[in-house]
Amino acid sequence: MDLRQIRYFLAVAHERNFTRAARQLAMTQPALSRAVRSLEHMVGAELFVRGPRSVELTDVGRVLMTEVSGLDERVASALREAQRAAQDTSPPLRLAVRGCDGGLAGRLVEECAARLPGQRVDLMFTEPLAQPAAVRSGGCELALIRVPYVAWSLASETLLTEPRVALLPTDHPLACRAEVNMDELAGETVVMGPVASEQERAYGAGADLRDRPWREGPAIRDSLEILSTVGLGQAIAFVPRSVLPADTHPWGIKMVRVRDLSPSTLQLVWHESSTSRAVARFVRLALEVSDVVLARHSASVSTGPAAQFQG
Repeated sequence: MDLRQIRYFLAVAHERNFTRAARQLAMTQPALSRAVRSLEHMVGAELFVRGPRSVELTDVGRVLMTEVSGLDERVASALREAQRAAQDTSPPLRLAVRGCDGGLAGRLVEECAARLPGQRVDLMFTEPLAQPAAVRSGGCELALIRVPYVAWSLASETLLTEPRVALLPTDHPLACRAEVNMDELAGETVVMGPVASEQERAYGAGADLRDRPWREGPAIRDSLEILSTVGLGQAIAFVPRSVLPADTHPWGIKMVRVRDLSPSTLQLVWHESSTSRAVARFVRLALEVSDVVLARHSASVSTGPAAQFQG
């Protein structure tokens, strides 16, 4: 017995007429009659009482009707589930991010996942300087990178641009201010994270738009060290607002807006020679949802509990 025979049987049972059932199945009436006879031979009993104008189910036919009703829908459902499982086995995309951008990246992946069923995206937490190399070497397909960075062999799209703020110890003379300008911060000691070029060094010090005096402070490896260093009064720092915890007060830090400080730009990058359709789909969707992602993440940063963050 195959699924076609079941469909033929059900059509005749519902229509109670071989001619109408054949028309519904887009086949000839004699061919349908032969198929039903073949099924009856397999069962070992007649399934229909045939009359001149209509047919009725026999007792055996009613038993078969009860058992196979809905079978066609269940088979179709099983096929859909199998196809979904096949999609789920496709290789995941790997997205390299700094730890401090993990929350933002997580929201981006969630938004895209709803629009990319069957495509898994795994976050790979890396140090900032390791991100471009990871994409170039094939260790990951995509990365979220804060500019400036060395862009050799990388294609990119800007996901968001946001202001940077100054982090000052609470006893700093300017910590009582809501906003300052860069001239007022001239000569300050500034923490310096891992950098790959003089351009990145100037950016980290807030001296990329206009040269100004500053002193290089302690070298830091992650955002926890930034908070600790600033809180201890050893230096100040310039960081994007989205990477900060909701409450910086327990760290002994005040966040202050800076009128003439260059913003932070977050870019989604991938190898320029990539031909992956999955990468192209993710990039397209990431651009579509980036505004929603930033708005939701900013709301959670502003109102949510302070959380440990690294990167």
